Amino acid sequence: MFVVSTPGARVFVRSGVVYVQAPGSDPVPVTYDAELVLLATGAVSISGRALRRLAELGIRVLVLGHRGHVVAEYRPIDRVNKTVEARMAQYEAKLRGDALRYAAEMVRAKIVNQARVLRYISKSRREPWIRDEAYRVEDEAYELSKLVKSGSLDADRVRGVEARAAKKYWQVLAALLPGDYGFTGRNPRGEDAVNMAISYAYAILYGVAYDALIVVGLDPYAGFLHADRSGRVSLVYDYSDTFKPLIDRVLFTNIDPALFDSYKGSLSYESRRKIAERVTNALTSQVKDFEGKKRPLRDHVYAYAWSLAKALREKTQYRAFIAVI
Repeated sequence: MFVVSTPGARVFVRSGVVYVQAPGSDPVPVTYDAELVLLATGAVSISGRALRRLAELGIRVLVLGHRGHVVAEYRPIDRVNKTVEARMAQYEAKLRGDALRYAAEMVRAKIVNQARVLRYISKSRREPWIRDEAYRVEDEAYELSKLVKSGSLDADRVRGVEARAAKKYWQVLAALLPGDYGFTGRNPRGEDAVNMAISYAYAILYGVAYDALIVVGLDPYAGFLHADRSGRVSLVYDYSDTFKPLIDRVLFTNIDPALFDSYKGSLSYESRRKIAERVTNALTSQVKDFEGKKRPLRDHVYAYAWSLAKALREKTQYRAFIAVI
């Protein structure tokens, strides 16, 4: 995967090789195993020859908007998943009401991962109170499991559990930052530098998750818990939630003030570059899941998308991603 986040970068072809070059830097070749090029800044130029060569190599291109949503995609025709079974099963699950069961599993995994990230931070900072709060967060995952087993599951209850866990989780992360940042908790529309940094980091994750869902044949717009609205990639948001705590971990461990630098209401270019670098490192770093499989986080995003599509087709239970950290 290639993330292009430096303003003024260009993507071009030379002697049949696609290169990405940032201002003042040497060109970096895009190898065929990259599979995905993510344009995370609007200030980038890409030539028609580069698009054609990327298609010949089977490499997909996604363009992110300023609020982190995918605004355009470019993928080779012969590499698009042509099967419809997964998508039909997805729609059927929504019509039957089974989709909420899959959503609850994603929320449960998200909460467990949030708790594990807090315990990781507690250990790295040697602050036991963070570990205690982690157990309070994880209690909400147990409450959700009880709801599932009791058969009394409904969307409002799932959202309620998710919101309680999130409030506890973000209160801890907010306490790690100096008060002058003005960060009191997660607000996707927040105009403070910390919320903007989190949104920018998630935008990169959304791009990868969007691509993973498309590859396995699922409709990224037909969500299980997030409300469906025109132009809203609801399933991307549902699915990405399980991986978000691993992105939070790289922002709130070894906190660098340069990550949260803003200028005239937007993140500075240097801040965006540093965030993209940390998120890219997180996505390419080895992570072990609850099954003991160790692979780059990015590969887990694709692998669990395949598992979700399979579970939908076969009408079986889905086990969402839980990290061992």
